Amino acid sequence: MGAVKARITVAADGTVSLSGVTLPPGEYTATLVEADGAAEALKLPVLDWPWPEDLPLRREDMYGDDGR
Repeated sequence: MGAVKARITVAADGTVSLSGVTLPPGEYTATLVEADGAAEALKLPVLDWPWPEDLPLRREDMYGDDGR
């Protein structure tokens, strides 16, 4: 199994174009990594809930005295 690194373009209709790379016909699995601040375009929701003052997050509080 080899690796191909290429720059792609995603159009407004969701189609993907790949240039400068020649691959034989077939089905491929691809991993896309966002770069150049593209995550800002996703508009992911941000939940800002206050943490309770007495929230038990110590290991002993969650798992008991033996820490397991």
